[in-house]
Order: sequence, then C-alpha cells, then structure tokens
Amino acid sequence: MNILLTILIFLNTPFYRPPIKQQLPKVDNNLVWVYFTDKGFRTESEYYQIINNYTPYLSEDAIQRRLNYTGKVFDFDDLPVYQKYVDEIVNLGAELRTVSCWLNAASFKISPALVERIYNLPFVYNLTAVASDTQYLVDGINIFDSDKKSKKPDTSFYGLTYQQNAMMGVPSVFFQGYTGSRVKLAIFDTGLKRKHSALTHLKIFQEHDFLSGDNFFQYRNNSIEPISNLRNVNLTQSPQFFQTANNRLFIFYAGDTLLNLSGPVYKGLFYSYSLNQGQTWSTPQLTFLTATYNMAIPVVSITGKDSVLYVAWQDLLPQAPNLPITRLYLKYFINTTPSTVTTDLGFGKNPNLTVKDTNLYIVYTNSDSNLYFRKASVYYITPVLYPTPMLIASLSEPIISPCVLVDSIGEIEVFATGQHSQKIFHYNSVNNGNSFSLQPIVDSFAGAIKSQVIGNTIYLIYKDYSSAPFVKLSFRKSTNGGFSWSDKKTVTSDLFSLGDFSIAVNDTIYITYEMQGDIYLTKSADFGNSWFDPVVIADKFCYLPRINIVNNQPLVMWIQRGDGNTDYDSLQDYKEQPNHGTRMASIIAGYRPYALIGTSPGVDLLVAKTELYKAKSGWQYETITEEDIWVQALEWAEREGVQIISSSLGYRSWYVDKDFDGKTIPISIAAGLAAKRGVIVVSAMGNRDTINFPWPTRYIVAPGDAEGIITAGGVTKSFLPWRGTGIGPTYDGRIKPELVALAETAIVVAPDSFDSYEGSIGTSCATALIAGCCAVILEAHPEWNADSVKFALFTTASNNIPNCTLGYGVPNIDSLFKVFPPRRTAYESDQLGSPYPNPLIIKEQGRIYFPLLLMRKPASAEIKIYTISGELVKRINLNITHLPGPGRYGVDGDITELENIGAYWNGENELGKKVSSGLYFAVLKTSFGQHLKKFAIVQ
Repeated sequence: MNILLTILIFLNTPFYRPPIKQQLPKVDNNLVWVYFTDKGFRTESEYYQIINNYTPYLSEDAIQRRLNYTGKVFDFDDLPVYQKYVDEIVNLGAELRTVSCWLNAASFKISPALVERIYNLPFVYNLTAVASDTQYLVDGINIFDSDKKSKKPDTSFYGLTYQQNAMMGVPSVFFQGYTGSRVKLAIFDTGLKRKHSALTHLKIFQEHDFLSGDNFFQYRNNSIEPISNLRNVNLTQSPQFFQTANNRLFIFYAGDTLLNLSGPVYKGLFYSYSLNQGQTWSTPQLTFLTATYNMAIPVVSITGKDSVLYVAWQDLLPQAPNLPITRLYLKYFINTTPSTVTTDLGFGKNPNLTVKDTNLYIVYTNSDSNLYFRKASVYYITPVLYPTPMLIASLSEPIISPCVLVDSIGEIEVFATGQHSQKIFHYNSVNNGNSFSLQPIVDSFAGAIKSQVIGNTIYLIYKDYSSAPFVKLSFRKSTNGGFSWSDKKTVTSDLFSLGDFSIAVNDTIYITYEMQGDIYLTKSADFGNSWFDPVVIADKFCYLPRINIVNNQPLVMWIQRGDGNTDYDSLQDYKEQPNHGTRMASIIAGYRPYALIGTSPGVDLLVAKTELYKAKSGWQYETITEEDIWVQALEWAEREGVQIISSSLGYRSWYVDKDFDGKTIPISIAAGLAAKRGVIVVSAMGNRDTINFPWPTRYIVAPGDAEGIITAGGVTKSFLPWRGTGIGPTYDGRIKPELVALAETAIVVAPDSFDSYEGSIGTSCATALIAGCCAVILEAHPEWNADSVKFALFTTASNNIPNCTLGYGVPNIDSLFKVFPPRRTAYESDQLGSPYPNPLIIKEQGRIYFPLLLMRKPASAEIKIYTISGELVKRINLNITHLPGPGRYGVDGDITELENIGAYWNGENELGKKVSSGLYFAVLKTSFGQHLKKFAIVQ
C-alpha cells in the first residue's frame, strides 16, 4: 500500500507528467512538436536545489514586470528543456527547429518513419503536428475609390485616422500627452517597410527576423564578421569547417533549397571556400541534391590530405520516407574543384572519415546498433574501396557519434557512444583495420563525442551527463594511443543546456560550444590539465559553432538563426511580404500630423518577423513559417521585457472546435504562460469565412482561445459587429472576444508609398488598435500590472454585460482616465520635465539632466541655460534624430537616452569655465514653443 501511495504521489508531481500513449498521431508535413515528461528531475527537493542555482537571461524590464505581476522572477516553466532528451531525438535523425522552455517541448523536422520511434520513447509525453498559419491576410483597399466620404481628410490633427481613434477615446488623451511612451509593445507579423513618412519616426527597441534563415558568421582577431555570401540559408544542418594542408578553408553544410520554385523543397549539400584565410568566401556551390522530397542529410564528415579533400554524407533513399533507409556517398575535391564522380558506399549513416598516408578510413553505423569500418586506397587520389566492410561491433543499443583516428604509429582508434548506456566504447586495430579489439570503457554518462589526434596523443571531448539534469563538457586524453587515459577534466561547469561543440588542437587546445543561443570559447594552455573561464563571443540565436586554428589563432564559425533587421529585404522577400506588418505598425505607432496618427505613436516597439506571406518567387514556401516560430518569438519578446504583444495572425490548420480550450494548442498554451508572467497579449479572433462559418457559427483562431489574454473581435464604424469577425465562446465555455474595435476600413499607410493611405479590414486592425490602447494606459499608469489594465478596460468599455460577439465592447480610454486618473502627469505642449539631480553638486555628480516631454516631432530643438538675472550662460543644441516623435524622453532616470539626445549640462559656460553656485533657468525651445524650469548648482 505504501509503495502504491508513493507511486501515485510521484506520478502527480508537477515536475513529471506521465506519457500520453493513445493513438499514433498523424503527421502530414514532417514537422512535429515533441513534449517531454520532465526536465531531467522529478522530485521537489531536486527542483529547489536546481531553482536556487539557476539564473536565466531576463532583461531588467522583464524581471520588474514579473515581480510586479507574480512576485517571483522565474519558475519551473523557465527552466531549460533537458538537453539529453533533445540530443537523443536528434541522434535518431531529426532536425531540431526550436526549443520551448515554457512548453517543455521542442519542434523537429522528421521523416514519417521516425514518428512512431519518437512517440514511443519513455521520456516523450506526447507528439503533435506543427500547425501552419491559416489566417487570411486582407489586402489594402484604396480608400479614395471605395469610400467617397474619405476624399477629403478630416481637418483635425488626426486626419484620416480620427474616427478609428475617436471610437476608443484616444484623441482627447493624446492632447494630454499620453502616447504610449515608455511602454514596450511587440508586433508579431510579416515585417516592415519604413519608407512611408508616417513610419520614419518609429522607435524600435528590439527587432528580430525569424524568417531570414541561417546566416554564417566568423570570429577572428577578436572581432565578429558576417560571411556575406552565406546568408538566408534555410534550416542549416551539420556544418563542417575544414582547413587543408595548403591553408584553404572549406565550409560544407546541408540546407533547404528552392531550386525548383514551382515544386517541393529539397535538402542540398553546399560548400564554400576561402583562399585567403577567411577574409573572403566564395559563393556557395551545390554539390549534391537529395533524392527524396523534404528530407534531411543529418551527417556530413570531412577529412583531407595535402590539397585533396574527402567528403562523406548520408541521404534518405527514394523508396522512403516510410522506411528509414539511408545510403552513404563519398566525393573528393582537388584544391577547390570537385570530382565528377560520386562514390556510393552502400547502406549506412553517421559517417566519419580520416586519411593517413595512402589510405582513407571510414566508420559508420547501420541498423542503428552495428558499427562498421571500411577503407579505401587513395594512392591515386580517387578512392578505390576495399571490397568488404568490416563489422566492428554489434551492440544492444543504438550507436551515436562514431569517429575514427589514426595515431603516429599507424594504429587505428574507433570511438562510439551507446545512446542508452552512455558509455564511450573504444576499439583498436594494430593491423591496418583487418581486425579490432575492444578496449576498456573510456567513460560513462556520455553523449556526443568529438576527437582529434596529434602524434600519438588522442584528445576526446564529450557531453557529460553524470550530474543530471545538468550537462557539461568533459575532456580526456591519452598519450599512448588509447591504452590508458588521463583523469577526466571538466571544461565547463554544470550547465542546464548545451548545444553543439567543436575542438581544435595545436600548442593550445581550443573548444567552442553553444548554450541557449550564445557561443562560448575556452582554451587550455597546458594540454587540457586546466581550462580558462569561457567567454561569450556571440549571443542570441547563434548555433552550431565550429573551430579551426589559422595562423596560431582560433577561427570560429557559426550560424545565427534569423537576423536583427525586419525591414523588407529585396534579396529574400516577396514584394508584398512586409505589407501586412507595415499596415499594422501604422495603426499602432504611425505619426504624420493631419494625415495619420497611430493609437500610441510614442510607444517603443519590439518587431518580430514571424509570418511568411510568400517566398520571393511567389510560391507558398511553408517550411519555416509555423506556430513554433511564433512560440520562439513569444519567449524572446518576454525575456526582452515586452509589456504588450500585438499578434494579428492566427492558426487553425487541422484544429477542430474541441481543441480551442486554451489548454490544447501549443501557441495558446504559450500565450497563456506569457499572460501568467504579466504580459498583455492581444490576439485576433480571426476573419470568419461567412460561407463555411455562417453566423452565428463559432470561429476562433489560436492563440485567441488562450486564457488570460485579450482576444480582439471586430466592429463597424456604427459599433455593430463586423460581418467577418470571429465569435466565441471557447470550447470550454469562456467568453471570447474580450474587446472589439474597428475592423471595417481602418486607415493605414500604403506600404509602397511615401505619403499615400489606404483602408484595411479584419480583426487584425482591431487587434492593433486595442494593443495601442493598452500602451497608452500603461504610460499613464506605470504602476499597474496586466490584470489592472484588463480590469480597467473591461470596466469602462461600451458593454455592461459581455457576450461572445462583442465581449465587453469597444474600449474608451478617455472614460477610463476619468474613472482611473493617470499617475503620470499630463502635458499639453512641449515641456521640460524636472531636471535631475537638483541641486547639481558638480564635484560629486558632474552633470544635470533635462527630461523632455514632447507633443510633436520637432524640426529643431535646443536648451538655453540662463542665470537668475537673465544672462545667457550656455546654448545646448539637441540631437533631433533621437527625438523621432511625441513622447517622454529621459524620464524615470533614463540617463543614456538623454545623453544620446544631448539634453544635459556639465555646469560650464560657453568658454568652458565652471559657473558659480546659484539658481539657474533651463529653457527648452522647439519648433512648437518653449518652456522653462528652475534648478540650482552647488560648487
């Protein structure tokens, strides 16, 4: 009875969820979410031990928001996914796409043959297909043709956008100085075009293009350099970095290709080379194209001798994908020219190569648990295979990371890891590979291994899981060809996650590795006996590091997934790709007086390019535009301190009504977890197809069904339901939407123009309008958390009793501010805030700073300092490029912002002499007026 009770308590712990093993899921597009049962531990004592030693990356803004909302900084959901689980699935042949700490899941691209194997792994809680974006994007409408009343803009300051803002009471609070300033709002959409005059002022706090693919970078001479010819690669896999004896550098990688723009995507093997030690790289060349649609080349291996390079890789056979059958192929290069013939090595996978004298040695696996050895003569460069592969070992478990070395006395060393036992097996041949003997186990609790040999010294580095749930890099060496090994040395401390890694050896041993998107570099100057503290050489979205030693200095190469520019990219984007995101940004933050004013033109934006409209060719390429990208963007924005998220696009795919309960669809779960961390998530209800979903059929797109978020429906200018708006309730009976706003011909910028405007329809528009309102409220009430904002919105919206068509109705900020007076002071003209520190004690503080409160974007601005008697002491010209629009600048002690603007004074006059103690006036003069503040100086 006690044993049974213990089991029941264990299975109900919040740190473990028993696997769902019901019906094998159907996967149509090779993309899956894999959910894990735990994070490498299962008891409360382990949890507290781990949580007390864990410090996640969170911005100060994110920490303060979480503390304000939950009273704690992080919890179980923030702990990383257990690295061993991810590695084990990758070792089966899956391609890793994204990892979600919050969902305790990872998304992979897999062959259908792997579905059942992954589903039946003991640590897999569940497996589901990744959904695609199916929200209909409405094109812009020419307002001057479709709405005759709009031929003449409204004469007010808001121009064409007066009505959509006035419906929510925005203009009256704008003229009190509330513009969303000091608030961080994220837009998840298709990217931006910023050429329009109403968008040139946008305040971009952070941005990331999640669709630009993989971009290669290198680190040399203590600086980071992009490799310009290697960018926008889709789903890079197995990159290899090799230096030949004549100092040519090669990069080989597998990546998706759009060679056949009218058909499916294939995986190709590409290479690029440098003849000048990495200063420039050639345009990538395709050397192999997969035989099977949408499948992977999981492993590439390279070796070389003199000016000859040998490359081996695996490919899934055409009779797949329902059978996991792969063949191995071999090619050679002389200098930079590939051979015209590709050698078929037969069935197998996970190849690893080395060359010594006139022989090429190959190890690989077959049937997962069989380790094979094969050799070829390369006396005449072209490989001549010896006829029969040798079976080195047949293990009772899958084999991962096989590698082969040849030491200085010609002995062949083969290493491999047992996936389940985690033992490093070592096999040795003293007769040129005619037979192998098993040597003592090198270590246990090991994952992937990498190796090098210099003379008769073998260096092994591997993932060490001996202190689960942590992982670390460990190191061993043998100076006698593998007959004995040094004690294990720890390269890194215990880590919560550890991605790929690489080793390079000369007089110094260099190791580079990836942890949670950051690239680290460490070294040992005493042959591995001690290690320098790792240093970060690249951060955020960086993966798959590789290292070589060039001119006795480390040269590190890696990929960065996506980039920091969400603007239209003519080399990558379809011409209309960024249009939807541009329109939504103009609704939120556009600013051109007497034409278009956004709901919150002073807001700080985080822009995430997450939604692919079409590939550059116009073909609907959907390989990387799925809901897992949305989740990745969500976790990124939350870490960076976002307060509000505006997500106009939604997902339905194969989901049915019962899935819309806030607890089933991955992005809905993730959105709910963001809400629990104090983020205000505003998401669209979706645009209902009135034929397939006639009124009043329920229609919601994920993550609109999430708990704790604001889901936006649409109304007309007459405050009536817009005919295409989605309606609730959720499957579990909750009211959706919560709020509504204009979804019928909202005025937006025409994305390809400088000064033209058009109309846009849909719940996307309503989402942007409501998100902007939230920013204005948070500016006025910086002390409020998300629940306070939602309560105030719902209390003062147009519906007293919520329903599943209009929710609480249309929000009204003007009414809200009357019921809940703003904490921040209002202002009606350009003003100086209170200078600080005041008084200025020059010897102790050095500078006095002048906050600015602006109603408009100034054409010019300056601050003049006067004595109390009116004598001009100093003229300070302000940098208006850092004053792009209305808002509060330098309040809340933001010294860096005021230093960029130049709004400070060091107490010196025009001649550079210190002024005397006393009272002074600071006068702000802009193109719209002037304002003064008094302050004191103490010498």
